[in-house]
Amino acid sequence: MLVEDILAQKGGQVFAVAPDCRAPLETIVGLAECVADGVAASSAQDDYRREIEETGRRLLSIIDDVTTLSRLQLGALDPARETFGAAELATGCATEFLPQADKKALGLGLALVEAMMLAHGGSLILESRLGIGTTATLCFPAVDAAAEPAPNGRLHAA
Repeated sequence: MLVEDILAQKGGQVFAVAPDCRAPLETIVGLAECVADGVAASSAQDDYRREIEETGRRLLSIIDDVTTLSRLQLGALDPARETFGAAELATGCATEFLPQADKKALGLGLALVEAMMLAHGGSLILESRLGIGTTATLCFPAVDAAAEPAPNGRLHAA
């Protein structure tokens, strides 16, 4: 991919992510102004401070995701290669992400997964049916048949 193509793609991603950054920033600025102008009752100021902090952390998370995605797409992030069990990975993902499944998605998650899979020589396949749901299939590169089993009995993909 040419640098020009990457930059053009980045412009589209920035355009798509801008509203997700704008909303938290408006919340932070609005709450801070309420506190500074004395509009917020002293009893509500702690709540406003907590909301400003939580919103700021969400915004930092968005920025971190955009940065990671950019580094992956530019080849500037060396993917870690490690041994793992597929069942453990699936259970860990389900435990971490199912509670968030009905919250608003920012659209960066799939782009990050795809970029990470490509960096590892794999791919992401999405299949979606209206009213039924979406299936995401992660295709990992095959493990070298000559690979030595790790001490825990798993094969290590180099």
